[in-house]
Amino acid sequence: HMVSRQVLACLVKHDISGEVPVLGPIASTFLFDFMGCVPYVRGSKGSGQEARQVIARQLKQHNPILVFPEGTGTECGPPLPFRRGALVCAYEVNAPVQPCTLWYSEPIGLAPESPTLAQLSEMVRRPMQCVASLGPLIWPADFEDANAFAAAVEDRVRRDFDEISRAAGCL
Repeated sequence: HMVSRQVLACLVKHDISGEVPVLGPIASTFLFDFMGCVPYVRGSKGSGQEARQVIARQLKQHNPILVFPEGTGTECGPPLPFRRGALVCAYEVNAPVQPCTLWYSEPIGLAPESPTLAQLSEMVRRPMQCVASLGPLIWPADFEDANAFAAAVEDRVRRDFDEISRAAGCL
């Protein structure tokens, strides 16, 4: 297991402040200024490059970063294909990755086009079971290149998702 006494920073879409009236700007200030979260603008190559630089710098300093590599929320079902920028950063600075698979018993309402506030309220109001599975650390040194490393992380998450689904009687 990875242990840290530091605040866990997260890769967060920058436009959250405009999506949640009143609370959005407060959330942005808290996340970006106080928690050290890494902002990015979806669809912006420049923003993606800046985010990768910040992630690489944080990982070199052994600071943990939480990334949802699908790049968006999903309503239900298996994970979407991963966006591999953060995983490539981890490979380049030789930082291990702790795969974490999330499985929900009900569709959680995270359609990418849904407003953030609607997504959050739907998740809070709907009773459901959530399973979080932590896989073993995956080390870059065990792989020939960044693509193989990223593929191994993605494969682990998919295998764990399928295993949880089978155990819950969903496959």
